[in-house]
Amino acid sequence: MGFPYEPPISVVLIAFLSVIALATAWRGTHLFQRVFRHANHPERSLWLVRGIRAEITSTATAVLAFAIVYEYRWLAIFGIIFLLEELYETSVVILVLRYAKPN
Repeated sequence: MGFPYEPPISVVLIAFLSVIALATAWRGTHLFQRVFRHANHPERSLWLVRGIRAEITSTATAVLAFAIVYEYRWLAIFGIIFLLEELYETSVVILVLRYAKPN
């Protein structure tokens, strides 16, 4: 049983996922640098969680691209599940940080 994407579609999909992975990795790195440059800013916790979220998204999309290149269906399913779980988890953390009242 073959992988569901044949070469014309898979090449475009791999390129798209690679661009997304690079863009989110750049965004995550930019947010991490902002956290370290502005260590006393009240929004630094949100920036840190958003940076972690961007790096996780970058890793998951790179794994999906890898799974398509080597036709690993199990890895593609794992990458999608991992991405969805981490997006849910970091969304909850962002909501808590955003709406928590300082003492």
